[in-house]
Amino acid sequence: MQSYYAALTYDFTKMVPGLSFDLGYMQGKNDTMNSKEYYARVNYDVQSVKNLWVGATYVTGDDEDKVGAGTVDWKHLRLQLRYDFSV
Repeated sequence: MQSYYAALTYDFTKMVPGLSFDLGYMQGKNDTMNSKEYYARVNYDVQSVKNLWVGATYVTGDDEDKVGAGTVDWKHLRLQLRYDFSV
């Protein structure tokens, strides 16, 4: 699949340390499908716990099947938790 991605980020750390906001767009295509995704995400690097990140992303998009199945519109909310560590 060939894909393209563009995003804008606003850093709120001067007001709330660790807080940022993203808006983005992704587009992908291959021989049988075209896909588009728009999203808005709130990111927070937890200040009291080293390497802990939490986020919430609202996503909407559509997948267009080029071989006749039509277009599927979808949307969902992603709640994310990431903790980075080394072993």
